[in-house]
Amino acid sequence: MILAVANQKGGVGKTTTVVNMGAALAEQGAKVLLVDLDPQGGASLSLTGQDIGGEALAAAIVAACGIGELARETGIERLWLVPGSPSLAEAEALEGERGAIRRLQRALTKCEGAYDVVLLDTSPHLGFLTISSLVAASGVLVPFEAHPLSLKALTIITSTVDQVRMLHNPGLRVLGYLPTRAHPRRKVHEVAIAEMEETYPGLLAPPIRELVEIALAPMNGSSVLQSAPRSGGAQDYRDAARWLAAQLTRE
Repeated sequence: MILAVANQKGGVGKTTTVVNMGAALAEQGAKVLLVDLDPQGGASLSLTGQDIGGEALAAAIVAACGIGELARETGIERLWLVPGSPSLAEAEALEGERGAIRRLQRALTKCEGAYDVVLLDTSPHLGFLTISSLVAASGVLVPFEAHPLSLKALTIITSTVDQVRMLHNPGLRVLGYLPTRAHPRRKVHEVAIAEMEETYPGLLAPPIRELVEIALAPMNGSSVLQSAPRSGGAQDYRDAARWLAAQLTRE
């Protein structure tokens, strides 16, 4: 399944989610491809600790083919990466061209059969590449900060998913909403989670707490499951990955 991790709001942990969820799914036996579609290349830097060059990804999108051939090993068993780079901004220039919105979908065609899960890391705005990711995906995972003030922004990404489903991708569904930067003992967390459970019943993933080991993992060029495998942060992502795997099975 191709799964877009998306939310137009910045600072909600999209890249952190992609890297650590990918590592957790791989640890649990899935063959996972991570595609870094953010021109900032955050996922690539987080997994490798360096700029490994992702210029070929933009060319593959423009040509609508060959993304799977760009996959690189990450050092994590069963997890591969297609790195991103600032050159992805060139692909944004395709917006408005006839059929351009489906180029990413065509470029990913062979990937879906080669991997159990393809995770698409998207930009923190609803530009051409993010919309293209929603057109290509079967499902969407929406990370959000577990705070009442952050919940209003969810109506925008949810509405966008609905529009893409109606216009381009009738099979697209939100598979879950993932609370990040969570503080379960705080009242604001309780309020936010209660509102989410009422608004999106059955779609709320186990929360990811705001823990220092999660923030430090990218400095080591790895996921928290590799840098601090016995930590609470690693366990949070294992729990969330098991929940997501169950959602994928139901699909």
